[in-house]
Amino acid sequence: MYKRQAYFQLREGGFDVPAWLLSTGSLRILALLAVLRHPTPPPLIVIEEIENGLDPRTISLVVEEIRSLTTREENPCQVIITTHSPYLLNQLGLDEILLVERINGQPVFFRPGEDERVQIWAKNFAPGDLYTMSQLTSQKDEE
Repeated sequence: MYKRQAYFQLREGGFDVPAWLLSTGSLRILALLAVLRHPTPPPLIVIEEIENGLDPRTISLVVEEIRSLTTREENPCQVIITTHSPYLLNQLGLDEILLVERINGQPVFFRPGEDERVQIWAKNFAPGDLYTMSQLTSQKDEE
């Protein structure tokens, strides 16, 4: 069985820094960029908790890289990410978000950008703020 391995080493001004000395956040962004900038990406990329280990500026960079990948004409790719980060959600438009809730044990998919109630709230608040305020949900406040 063939195993593919990659080795990473940072070289700056004649000084070599092996990958094991880099922070997990640095290694994570390098891995994400390698996947997101691949010349022939797979048709689907799924990344759980993409913001883990990344600082806010780097999260913005990753969101822009994902947008570039999913909107390009040649070799477009679908990217599914999971998050609990209000900051990451604030980088997205409501039309880019698909929520999944478990209701009565079953997954329910919900596009908040299609809900009039959420659209009214979104005039004054970003998606991450709506999430924090429990307004980014499929449950209507009818009770």
